[in-house]
Amino acid sequence: MIEAILSLQGDVTLSCECLVIGSGAGGALTASYLAEKGKDVLIVEEGPFIRNSDSMCSVSHSFPKMWRNGGIIPIFSKSKFVFAEGRCLGGGTMINSGLITNVSEEIVAEWVKEYKIDGLEYDMLNKHWNTIKKCLNINVIDNKNNIASQLFKKGAKSCGFRGIDVPVAANYINGQLKKNNMLDTFLKKAVEAGAKIITDCRVSKILFEGRKAKEAQAIYINNK
Repeated sequence: MIEAILSLQGDVTLSCECLVIGSGAGGALTASYLAEKGKDVLIVEEGPFIRNSDSMCSVSHSFPKMWRNGGIIPIFSKSKFVFAEGRCLGGGTMINSGLITNVSEEIVAEWVKEYKIDGLEYDMLNKHWNTIKKCLNINVIDNKNNIASQLFKKGAKSCGFRGIDVPVAANYINGQLKKNNMLDTFLKKAVEAGAKIITDCRVSKILFEGRKAKEAQAIYINNK
C-alpha cells in the first residue's frame, strides 16, 4: 500500500511506504529500522553525496560542501546555543567528532513531567541505546596522551566543574581512530535492506490529509 508520495520538479512522482527526510543520525536510524522491517523506504537528502569524505578533511574543503550555509551558522547565529549543521549524505555525523552519550534517568523523568510524554521510559530508551552502542562501537577512548584533553579536564576541575569522559563512536583501524558516521553504518544497512536514497534534493512542502502526511513536494539542487 502506498503511504507516501514524493513529487519532484518536472512532474516526476515517486511512491513509497515510508519517506524519510534527512540522512543524519535521526533519519539514518529510522530508515535502517524501517527497511529491515521490510518497508519500502525512500531517503531524501538536501545535500550532496561526498564519495570520498577523506578529501574533505580540511576546513576550506569541507565547509562549502558539507556544512549548511558554508559553516557560517556558528559564526553569525544570534542563538545562545551555538551548533554546526551538516548538509550532506550522513548529515551532522559527517562533520562532528563522533561524541555520543546516553540520556540520564533524571533527564527522562524531566521530559515526561514537562512534556507529558506517555510511554517514555528510561529502560526502553536504554535498550535502544545499547543497540546503537553496539552498532557504532561506542566506547570511552583512552586519552591520556591527548595533551589538550588533559589540560581541559584539569582546568574544568580547578574551576569546580563536574564532567565525564564522553564516549565516541569510532574504531581503531591501522592504529588510527576512525569515526563511525551514518554513511558507513546505518545508511549502509538501510540500503542493504532495500532502501533508496536521493541526494541534492530539498523537500519544500509536506501535504497532509487530516493529521497524516501523505505527500511531499521537492526540488533538485545544484550542489556543484
